[in-house]
Amino acid sequence: MVIPRKEYPRPDFVRKDWLNLNGEWSFEFDDEDKGIRESWFNNPSFSRTIQVPFPFQSSLSGIGDTGFHDVFWYHREVQVPMAWRKNQRVLLHIGAFDYQGELWINGKAAGRHRGGYTPWTIDITEEARQGNLSIVFRGVDTESKSQPRGKQQWELQSSGIMYTRVSGIWQTVWFEPVPNSYLDSIHVIPRLNPDRLSLSVQVNGTVPDLQVTCSVSDGIKEVAHGYSSVQNSVAKMEIDIPSAHRWCPEDPFLYDLELALVSDGKVIDQIDSYAGIREIRTDGQTLLLNGQPIRFKSILDQGYFPEGIYTAVSDEDYLRDIELTKAMGFNGVRKHQKVEDPRWYYLCDRLGLLVWGEMGNTWEFTPKAQEALRREWQEAVKRDWNHPCIIAWVPINESWGVPDVITDLAQQKFQAEMVQLTRQMDPTRLVVDNSGWHHIETDIVDVHPYEDNPAKFAALLDEIIRSGAGGKYYPTEVWVRGFSYGGQPIVISEYGGIAMASDIQPEKGQTGGWGYGHSMKSTKQLLKQFQALTDEILKRPEIAGYTYTQLTDVEQEVNGLLTFDRCPKVPVDQIAKVQTE
Repeated sequence: MVIPRKEYPRPDFVRKDWLNLNGEWSFEFDDEDKGIRESWFNNPSFSRTIQVPFPFQSSLSGIGDTGFHDVFWYHREVQVPMAWRKNQRVLLHIGAFDYQGELWINGKAAGRHRGGYTPWTIDITEEARQGNLSIVFRGVDTESKSQPRGKQQWELQSSGIMYTRVSGIWQTVWFEPVPNSYLDSIHVIPRLNPDRLSLSVQVNGTVPDLQVTCSVSDGIKEVAHGYSSVQNSVAKMEIDIPSAHRWCPEDPFLYDLELALVSDGKVIDQIDSYAGIREIRTDGQTLLLNGQPIRFKSILDQGYFPEGIYTAVSDEDYLRDIELTKAMGFNGVRKHQKVEDPRWYYLCDRLGLLVWGEMGNTWEFTPKAQEALRREWQEAVKRDWNHPCIIAWVPINESWGVPDVITDLAQQKFQAEMVQLTRQMDPTRLVVDNSGWHHIETDIVDVHPYEDNPAKFAALLDEIIRSGAGGKYYPTEVWVRGFSYGGQPIVISEYGGIAMASDIQPEKGQTGGWGYGHSMKSTKQLLKQFQALTDEILKRPEIAGYTYTQLTDVEQEVNGLLTFDRCPKVPVDQIAKVQTE
């Protein structure tokens, strides 16, 4: 049987022994929400099959139903390997399950989770000792605007900037055996001058006199070593790396890490990880990577795929997107309104692509929405904070979820709290408080000017440089009233959105696609417009970076440099040539 998404799902924390549970599961919609009353978790006899980890709305799932189905169930029988059943613990991991999940094993309630972008782990040791497991999930995913949903449409059909919904399992499900005391997580912080790694290692199930060791190698030999005793379930260490090979997009060098949990001189658990030595900070209007000025030349990437929606077929999909991005001359990506699969961030680390990490937002301001965004954003930051590719965090975009922030004190307070929370969790990266407009407290002032007249675009850029505000050409306030520009770096974090006229014209009986501004009649005209707008940015050294909209067409939004199936509309070398300074 071919197992989809067979890659190891957590590439920055790798154990050799694991069992992939992707593939065929039985499945049932529960539109009448009767499954709990009828105890479907005890005797599941579901009528459909689904290919995990593809959401049921996708064609790759084998179902491809994009209608409203708020409640749904999964089932699979699994045999736990004999070697795992004694003197070990067994963990069940779900990479991502949108939006609420509830788990039963052999008819017994085993756990629940809420949040469509972040991982879910359950200790199933007692159940695993039975050998044969009946695993049942119940999922709930409604049209609520108070749950973080990003660009997932709450209406029946995709329209405007909103796309097909994603429900249920959309990342890998897998088993992992661990010892009774095991390495639970790591936080790796690179530091410069002197170059070193600061490690905080969380240990689960501690016993007296535990130590954690870390070997750092350059792919050929060990270059540094550290160790620490475990105190209150945490081991902390500083590992100096003299003359470190630093990470950057042009030279994305990564050190290999081998961590071991040691008791009485014996290794009882071991994981493999990696780290990049790099620093991101600002100096006035300048972005500094490893102390050197850098211009963030990025493209908007929404992470949608024609057949899998949120879920790529394999690493090859991610590799293709990253390689095409770099071939077009971009050094970065703004991952827009989606917390992506960890495999994508891993490949950005390996291939060298700077990333703004962004949360999928809520779409209304309610106590439920605040709690959901606050909680899941912390889980997302913690999951991804070891990736050297990520240089900035973006908790909110264009005031989605805080629609009245410009006048509402409660919404202003919440936005400021999200920034403070992010900085407390990760003081080593930059934070954009509200991408595009309505800034309060931000490390980067970013704007989204979709002005397609180059002269007006130039005037807008000059006004932003002069005042940190948009002037007459910008449709809304860059700053919340009472706040103003403080000399931070300026990034044009959305612009362009150029579409081809042939893509916009609807075929008979169909609705046409759309782009921003005037559509182009030829690829030559598209390239000319891209160059005219981008040149206005490049000739202004006060602008620290830009994000072109966008990498690919997405459903009805046809303003990508690539089609939805990743065919370039313009030769990639010509796009790269435009961006050469």
